[in-house]
Amino acid sequence: MKAMLLLVVFLPSAGAFSPADLTLKPGKYEIASTWVLDGTSRPSQPARRCIAEVDLNYPERVFNAAVGNPSVAERSCTIKNLSYSAGKVTYDQDCARFVTHVTGTYSETGYSVTRTLEPKVTTKTGVSSLIKLEAKRVADCEDGAK
Repeated sequence: MKAMLLLVVFLPSAGAFSPADLTLKPGKYEIASTWVLDGTSRPSQPARRCIAEVDLNYPERVFNAAVGNPSVAERSCTIKNLSYSAGKVTYDQDCARFVTHVTGTYSETGYSVTRTLEPKVTTKTGVSSLIKLEAKRVADCEDGAK
């Protein structure tokens, strides 16, 4: 019973959610990102990443430019306030030094989210940064690809 109770407590803090709730199809996605800092937009070259079925269990493996690559933040942060329905997603990634607010929309073949990073510690500029991600499914992933 004690082990089961710990498992129930661990799963929500790990940020897992049911893939049935997320209609995004696994596959290779082209992700365009634009970083906005101090009112200046800095677009990057689109990158292609595979979103595997297992990645659909963790919002940060989907709605992040580093798709499918578990990050240090994933191990030290928690997902809070996760909500999605009717093609809309919102959640907070709460970390020791910052909170990232994620809001956006998704379909079976793409998503558009805004990630607003707010530092918890005082910085010289005290500025939040914003990353906009636009993703579209372009192909199936190759066997063994992640």
